[in-house]
Amino acid sequence: MTVEVLATPSAGGVGHVQVTRHGDGAPRHALSDVVIDEQPVALVYNGLSHVVMMATPLDLEDLGLGFSLSEGLLHSVAELRGIEVQHGPLGVSVQLEVSPRAFARFKDTRRQLAGRTGCGLCGVESLQAFHNALPRPAPGQPHRATVDTAAIGRAFRALPDLQVLQAQTGGCH
Repeated sequence: MTVEVLATPSAGGVGHVQVTRHGDGAPRHALSDVVIDEQPVALVYNGLSHVVMMATPLDLEDLGLGFSLSEGLLHSVAELRGIEVQHGPLGVSVQLEVSPRAFARFKDTRRQLAGRTGCGLCGVESLQAFHNALPRPAPGQPHRATVDTAAIGRAFRALPDLQVLQAQTGGCH
């Protein structure tokens, strides 16, 4: 069986595709489907590109800020001076203007993250480098965390109502 897909432009993080299935020597009727839209998104700090990842082109300001904080590129929101999303023919660029102190830190720890996913590990040179980047407890303190399993269960049950694109497409991560 062969499937032909014709995509139409995205709006709201989803794209619409027409699918025609071919089998048994005769084309069947066209089917319509909704799929998640992902585009290359570059995070650029004070004009210096840092990472390109595939992402749904929604809430990109939040993506840029969240990535910057979780990667330690920014220590606080106050270090972000401005953010602008620019759509271009090759993808989307999130331009982040950061404080001089944050930019100096950024240049000292800069790494290229090139890969096929936006997992956050792309570009790390080795598993050892990933391991070394993990937060560590203070010397003499145990590696321990308390987890409320009931809260985790409630969170998982609440997710479907909050994941609109997942409900529409069945393929959002």
